[in-house]
Amino acid sequence: GLEPLCTAPAAPSLHAPPRRPGLERMIARSLGISQIGQILQQEHAYNRKEGWARKNYRLDLQQKGIDIINTVREEMRDQVRLIISSIESL
Repeated sequence: GLEPLCTAPAAPSLHAPPRRPGLERMIARSLGISQIGQILQQEHAYNRKEGWARKNYRLDLQQKGIDIINTVREEMRDQVRLIISSIESL
């Protein structure tokens, strides 16, 4: 039969790396509840900031596209006006 010219790379594993038993307990013992809460709050704040940064980036790209379209539209309008005035002057 026919064989493919190239084979697709193996899909990455979707499983999390194995954890050491009791690692969470060791961390919980070494950190106080308030420290764990603070870490979780910092992670949440970081994720929110990153989310807003991504949204702002997408909005900036969208605005740049709109600006380009507006510039092209204005240039085309100017060209049409110039052509019309040239035709009218004949």
